[in-house]
Amino acid sequence: MGVRVAVAGAGIYGATVAIRLAEQGHSVRLFDPLGILRAASAINQYRVHAGYHYPRSLETIQETLEARAEFIRAFEPAIVRNSRHYYAIPKEGSRTPPDLYERVMKE
Repeated sequence: MGVRVAVAGAGIYGATVAIRLAEQGHSVRLFDPLGILRAASAINQYRVHAGYHYPRSLETIQETLEARAEFIRAFEPAIVRNSRHYYAIPKEGSRTPPDLYERVMKE
């Protein structure tokens, strides 16, 4: 017999944790005042990014790519393919100059 578990947050990760624990026989309650997939999961434009947000850390990019592959395996049927994605950095005031960003993305 499983244990009683409360999961706070019903974003993609909280909801997935709740489902997996329930599949293992635990009694799970999922709590989120906004509802399922209504906060960060919606605010982040439902994107599966590839680390482009972290051009100053190759380690973070690598970790993101590894997590991305696992995420895609788990949620393949729900992923929309063949859409255009753009990433921009400000011309002024960025801690990542354009030449650094281009160099990192080529690596």
